Amino acid sequence: GSIFESIYRFFIPEYREKILKHEAGHLLLAYLLGCPIRGYVIDAYDALLKGIPGQAGTIFTDPRLQNELQNNKLTQKSIDRYSIVVMGGIAAEALEYGQAEGGQSDEVALVSLLSGLRPPWYPDTILNQARWSAQSAILLLRYQRTAYAGLVECMRRGAPLGECVKVIEENIRPPETPVEPAQADTTDGSRASSTAEKQPEPKPTKEEFLKGIADREKDIDSRLEEIDRMLSDMNGPK
Repeated sequence: GSIFESIYRFFIPEYREKILKHEAGHLLLAYLLGCPIRGYVIDAYDALLKGIPGQAGTIFTDPRLQNELQNNKLTQKSIDRYSIVVMGGIAAEALEYGQAEGGQSDEVALVSLLSGLRPPWYPDTILNQARWSAQSAILLLRYQRTAYAGLVECMRRGAPLGECVKVIEENIRPPETPVEPAQADTTDGSRASSTAEKQPEPKPTKEEFLKGIADREKDIDSRLEEIDRMLSDMNGPK
């Protein structure tokens, strides 16, 4: 239960770090995709202090999705937005560690929504949506890696939500712009010398890059297999 979870995280900081990066993925994507965020918690004790029931999590709402569900006019755009945010934690772990240990409740939430639609989605369609959402979340997090890194540090300090949003806004990368725009040379060479002082991180080789993608896709496939098992359990024996 919650008490065991808190004790476990206290003695195993690595577990808390994974939860932190998992929730940062949810929070960043919720903000980027326009879903109002109520707050975040990293463990059950933190949730208790903030008066939020449950354990670790990012609390967000999607008014457009709720309105469309109430009026029975759910659009694919709203489904996509919700799916990406829900799979954002798994995507963040996959990017950081090459695999994801958390996210079972996220998978359940996505399956519950899609299987509860009328007409209900078929299992293969749900799996395709989960795959697309996880891959889209990975692309967004990779594109906004500076904002994500800043958010992780902010959440690690337990900063209030307003400060987290400020950090995102200060580090957000506009669409279709390079991460580090090239700067024009100066006649006195001052900019060139300052640039030389900053050693760029070595770029991965083509083999390392492809292996990284393959590892993340392998982990996503394993999570999709879990979703497939949940769908099989819901549908009963064939």
